[in-house]
Amino acid sequence: PWLRGERHKRYYANMLTNAGYVKGFEKWCALHFRKGEVEVFVGQGRDLLDVADEYQALKAELTRIAAPSILARLESLPEAYIAVHIRRGDFKAIGRTLPESYYVAAIRLAVEKAGKLPILVFSDAAPAELEFLREVGEAYERIRIMPKAPALHDVLALSRARFLVCTN
Repeated sequence: PWLRGERHKRYYANMLTNAGYVKGFEKWCALHFRKGEVEVFVGQGRDLLDVADEYQALKAELTRIAAPSILARLESLPEAYIAVHIRRGDFKAIGRTLPESYYVAAIRLAVEKAGKLPILVFSDAAPAELEFLREVGEAYERIRIMPKAPALHDVLALSRARFLVCTN
């Protein structure tokens, strides 16, 4: 992340609380001596589908332990919206970005299905890299480029969307 110049360096300070979690020496003891009594989330194995059945539980837990500042930012979002996640940073560095036409077509389809909902764009792209969004037509006036925020905020905001256009 540092060498690629990504916005997030995979350092998540001030995004999560430790509320309700065992920590420190007590955590070490639990992990080493009470293995059958401790629930451990191993994480993503083959791909995201490995945890798809746990979506609601993961979302609830992430929301529960999110820092108050992140939860406050979420409250300012509209009740219903189309969320668009345009991933550039790390994907651009390895030459794996989706064509702009993919996003234009997907946004048009979401607008066709969702009607006149606000369109919130979450991206690590530079503003000039998002100029292509004008090609969506009259729905462009409803597009709001979201300000830079902690990754956890963006993940939770994307999860709350009525419709989601995402990077495959």
